[in-house]
Amino acid sequence: MASPTGFNLHSFDPSALRNSKISPDDATWAEINSNSQLYSLISQHVARECPLSSFRIEINEGARSSDGCCDSDSDTDEDVCLVKGGDGDKTRYTTLSAGIGLHEFVWEGKNFAAVNQTNGCPVGTDCGAQLYQTLVLVVEGKGNSLLLQQFTGELVARSMKVKPNYFTIYRWHNNYQYWRTDRSVAARPLESVILPETEKTRLVDDMKEFLSKDTSEWYTRHGIPYKRSYLFYGTPGAGKTSMIQALAGKFKRNVCYVQPSHPKMTDDSFIQALQKTPKNSILVLEDIDALFGKDRSKKCNDSPLTFTGLLNALDGIGNSSGQIFVLTTNFRENLDAALIRNGRVDVHIQFEHAKDEQIMALWKQFKGHGEAKNAETFVERVRAGLERQPVCMAALQNFFILTRRMTCEESLDSVHLISEEAHSRNETQASLTAKPEEKKGSKKAPRKTPRKTDSSNPSGTSTPSGPMNVYINVNPGTPPTSNVQKKQEAEGEEEEEEEEEEEEE
Repeated sequence: MASPTGFNLHSFDPSALRNSKISPDDATWAEINSNSQLYSLISQHVARECPLSSFRIEINEGARSSDGCCDSDSDTDEDVCLVKGGDGDKTRYTTLSAGIGLHEFVWEGKNFAAVNQTNGCPVGTDCGAQLYQTLVLVVEGKGNSLLLQQFTGELVARSMKVKPNYFTIYRWHNNYQYWRTDRSVAARPLESVILPETEKTRLVDDMKEFLSKDTSEWYTRHGIPYKRSYLFYGTPGAGKTSMIQALAGKFKRNVCYVQPSHPKMTDDSFIQALQKTPKNSILVLEDIDALFGKDRSKKCNDSPLTFTGLLNALDGIGNSSGQIFVLTTNFRENLDAALIRNGRVDVHIQFEHAKDEQIMALWKQFKGHGEAKNAETFVERVRAGLERQPVCMAALQNFFILTRRMTCEESLDSVHLISEEAHSRNETQASLTAKPEEKKGSKKAPRKTPRKTDSSNPSGTSTPSGPMNVYINVNPGTPPTSNVQKKQEAEGEEEEEEEEEEEEE
């Protein structure tokens, strides 16, 4: 309906409700843009609850890109159908949601309608050409805005609910500024993450204490932002990511990943991301050292996020109550002291190369405690094979994956696989990081074709055999050189140059 000035007075065409149980003259409605998380949640709810004839269907994978803008926000199983013949080990499935048109349903004894509509012509966006699309949620009766809030609030709460033995991964959508559900992941048992027992106990006990009710009340009583920050630092492959997954399962938390280095991540959007973090979540900032140097210099020039903006966000003012941060880095020494001071980072947990205690625990975990007698033997052989060089937990876990069908004796006899893999990786890494002049200096000496020596030649100069030994003595006192010999030497030099060019390539 348009006013005399040409402006629309309704967010939808009232005639769309002509055959509905709801009269537009006695209704309350709310307009929801397609870039809102609510749009996906309502569309999927309607698809499950209503006998529709208009659907939108999408194919998704278990490992979805964080950059896509059309991924499903569903974390339920009712509206998905597995697709056979998926690539590799990725779970592929189709997701149904409400299509264009009018969709009616009942909630809490009240008649609802969802009008899914497009407006205008396609326009260019950060996600390509798109039609402007909105969903108008309508409920019967005037003044029922509270009912609309209750309905949408239930959908949001349901989407954030943690399934038994699962947790949900969220990723911040930088274009549309909301937390998008990425996928549900099976929680990792805490016992499967092998850390030195003292460090593991300290971490788990600290988080358990923080999440207790009396701790929350204590923070509130003293006016301190109720948040906790952890820094996981140390060698790659030592279990930082695995520990995050295990903590999420242990404390029934979801995991939220945000990319501070994104070209659209401003100070304001970063604070907004932290303030909108889903309830009961662990917010992860990976490789925090890649953002700023120890002198606060920016390492990622594409990101507008400032060092001050990062600090203000981590200070927790206005953030969700009970928020848990986990910052990860391989190089704690490269972080500015202000970033990891008390109050911003509360607990530092170091992840080191595998200790004997961890290697033995890993053997017992994969081979059973009944084979504990061989655990010490395994440690000795690992250390001897690596010539006392350190080894990361990821390399050891990979060994047990490779030898999963072997007996304990066969596994012990195959320990050399660990050292061979380590040496291979070291050589590859050295080759990739070597400077061009180092590579050139490490070339093998070019092969030269040996020449026959004529015993009658008093100078010992090598002479080619054949009928065309014509010597030209250019300088007195120098050995004579034949035309054929000159040709062979020239060809040899060309071959050497070609070999050098191939090696450089």
